[in-house]
Amino acid sequence: MMKLLKIESNDINIVVGIHGLSGIGKTTIARCVFNEVYHKFDACSFIANAQEILQKEGPVYLQSQLIGNFLTLDNPNIASVDHGIQMMRERLSNKRVFLVFDDVNFDLNQIIGDHDWLSFGSRIIITTKDKHILKVFGANEYYEPNGMDSVQALQLFSKHAFKRDQPLEHFLDLSKEVVKTTGGLPLALEIMGSFLFGVEDSKIWEDTVKELKIIPNEKVLEKLKISYYGLNPREQKIFLDIACFFSGMDKNILCYIWDGLELFPEKGIEVLYRKSLIKKGENNELRMHDLLRAVGREIVNQEKPEEPGKRSRLWSEKAILKVLNTHTGTRKVEGLSITRSTRQPLKSEGFAAMTNIRLLKLDYVVVSENFMHSFPDLRWLSWKGFRNIEFTLTNSRNLTVLDLSHGFITEKWLSWSSIKEAENLKFLDLSYSAQLSQTPNFSANLQLEVLLFQGCENLATIDASICELRSLKTLDIRNTKISQLPENLSPLEALMELLIDKTSIERLPNSIGQLKNLKTLSAQYCKIQETGIPDDIGRLSSLKYLNLNGNHFLSLPATVSSLSLLQTLSLMSCDKLQSLPQLSNLTNLKALYIFFCMNLVELPNTMNALTRLESLNLQGCDALQYISHLPSSLKSLEVACKNVREISAFLDMRNLETLCLHDCPKLAKVENLMGLDTLRLFKISDCPLLTELPNLGGLKKLKHLEFSNVGLAEIKGLEKLESLEELHLLSIPIRKKINLSKLKKLNVSIDRCNYIKRAEGLSSSPIELPGRRAASACWAGVSAPEREQKLERLPTRNRSYSHSTNKTQIQGLDKSERLNVRPFFNLKLPNLSRRGT
Repeated sequence: MMKLLKIESNDINIVVGIHGLSGIGKTTIARCVFNEVYHKFDACSFIANAQEILQKEGPVYLQSQLIGNFLTLDNPNIASVDHGIQMMRERLSNKRVFLVFDDVNFDLNQIIGDHDWLSFGSRIIITTKDKHILKVFGANEYYEPNGMDSVQALQLFSKHAFKRDQPLEHFLDLSKEVVKTTGGLPLALEIMGSFLFGVEDSKIWEDTVKELKIIPNEKVLEKLKISYYGLNPREQKIFLDIACFFSGMDKNILCYIWDGLELFPEKGIEVLYRKSLIKKGENNELRMHDLLRAVGREIVNQEKPEEPGKRSRLWSEKAILKVLNTHTGTRKVEGLSITRSTRQPLKSEGFAAMTNIRLLKLDYVVVSENFMHSFPDLRWLSWKGFRNIEFTLTNSRNLTVLDLSHGFITEKWLSWSSIKEAENLKFLDLSYSAQLSQTPNFSANLQLEVLLFQGCENLATIDASICELRSLKTLDIRNTKISQLPENLSPLEALMELLIDKTSIERLPNSIGQLKNLKTLSAQYCKIQETGIPDDIGRLSSLKYLNLNGNHFLSLPATVSSLSLLQTLSLMSCDKLQSLPQLSNLTNLKALYIFFCMNLVELPNTMNALTRLESLNLQGCDALQYISHLPSSLKSLEVACKNVREISAFLDMRNLETLCLHDCPKLAKVENLMGLDTLRLFKISDCPLLTELPNLGGLKKLKHLEFSNVGLAEIKGLEKLESLEELHLLSIPIRKKINLSKLKKLNVSIDRCNYIKRAEGLSSSPIELPGRRAASACWAGVSAPEREQKLERLPTRNRSYSHSTNKTQIQGLDKSERLNVRPFFNLKLPNLSRRGT
């Protein structure tokens, strides 16, 4: 796989497609490769479950995730697919990017366009079950994983069955039998290993092996059922619900649904996770592999193969239409899920006999008449795109999760009374209800824990009854017309997450300080002015995340420094912000985002007290002139400030791994670098007044060094960087010899460095001479005959080329692996047969 990518080649773009059946390890391979090489690129992104994201959220959301990853933006504000493609062309065409699209079953050109905009050296990996997808996109290389060989398969199985690389001696033969019967399929090995973990009775092992052998190898679904039958009835029910309806859904929402059914979801989910039957996603979602979903659905289909109306769960549109149109639904049906946006309306009376439904999804469904039914066991109703029809649910008191997002309801909807009957309702989603101008009255739904109104573009008023919701944990009113919060928030004592982004709110109420359990407060791009943040904000003793991006205050209250549990403080694009309070008490702060605060004059002199701060980005802070007193805990520092003159912040920064200084046209001084013991990536670009750097010899772990358009006349200590793997110099006026004789694994790129006298010691390193475009610039003023004459004198045992009118020599050809002289069409090389290796 690594050979196909040709990571070290910067003159071509490569698209590698990984294809094969589910469970063969495509995603695992892509993730391993990504983790291995992502740091070698200017921008990178791994889009997991791309097909699912496209289906659920649409192409613009997928583009937003992609561009957000590339450019480290929370919200790239993409208006359309064409806008997203244009943004990629404009913002990324000059970057060497690495992109992984996992699980693709669509034409990727609709997301990134014709990928001719990619800069040379970029790489794309696509994983898919359908090889045709790769051909349509124009993949250069194809990789089809085989089943693991016996050694690898036994090791993978052992990691799950014994938590070690090899089986226990007395289970060795049985383990080999399991490996053999699973056909080397990674997913099957993982599941069977987890199933047998902790089982010490050899008889159970023998029975398991016998059962596997009875089932033909090609019927993988049947093999995986064995793990299902090892679950207790409650765990089986959770497994089937996820397989039929809930893969990719938030765990917290699912727990609301299952809690009232006495399924003990926290325990059940943990069992399924431990047995590798589900995965936990980065955003708290539960995911199930396609193979396992097929297992669960096949189990349900076999309940009544010929009579879908007598099965426990229905998700196939064909089966559902048959049941509804023929009125053959029964009390056996516990769950039904259908998503439709076209065709004829469904007949409402077809639901009448399905009185035991507990899970019902009718997203974008239109029914032929008003919907009036009694579902006393109903826990979950999802009806996205709901039309403003009469909707009556009798016996709805057990309903706990209701999703009517993207619908057409208004505050005058006649069926709000049905919602009020749901006295156990905990989750209500009315997001993107474009016609809703006022929230409903909540006084009958006092158990509510989550309220979502994001994107209700005409919502201007919050009903006062919201302050009666003492169990409320999440309130989301982002992208609405709401201009003020209730003055007395103190009754919302359970609130943990308050999201008010892009509203018209100008000030936070003083009572906000009484939200003792609040962990997340996001108020980015509101209209908060100076004095709009009260001093009481410092009383939020549980706050961990504070986002005030894009607001218009000049300063923050000094009490912000009392937020001792705060981990993230984001103040991006606060264009009027002039100063920060003393932050010394924020000892748990890990991330501080203050880029594009163009009027920020200085950093607090107590910054070095932020002992857990790991990331600091000062891009666009153009009023800063001096940077110092930074904390030693930093792992990443990026500076791009138009007026910064001096950086003296590196003493004892022994955790710094990435240092990027770019677009600092007035930067003239960088002090001591000797304490950067862990620095791995060091980049400086567009700093023409920086003529001198401290000695680099102490950067013992530095792997990547890149200087571009910097005024350096000398790079001190370069010969001591024994870990260096990448050296890129572009437009640097260095006049002294470069000695690289001790650098054994070095890849070098030197371009437009017209005064370099000599670079010695490239004994085993490939070196790229400039390509066509670069060559024309480097040979300016030198005629074609002169070029040929100079190059014909290349000595056999030296790598030497004329790079400009000043002769540049790069020696050490005797052990070189590659000599690239592409731009020199008529070059005649001497006999190189004695070149050694």
